[in-house]
Amino acid sequence: MKINLHEASTKRGLVFVVTGLVAVVFWWFGKDVQPVLAAGTFVVGGLGVALPDRAE
Repeated sequence: MKINLHEASTKRGLVFVVTGLVAVVFWWFGKDVQPVLAAGTFVVGGLGVALPDRAE
């Protein structure tokens, strides 16, 4: 499996994975995960708007 960090979709996926991991840690310690999920979704949405898709 090859990970290409030059593609916008890979960066968005990486943010989703990190957000999920942080949310699990918050959940594990009994904290509210909604702010973590909201912030992660906000960042992914911003990346989706700001980064162009790779044109070949």
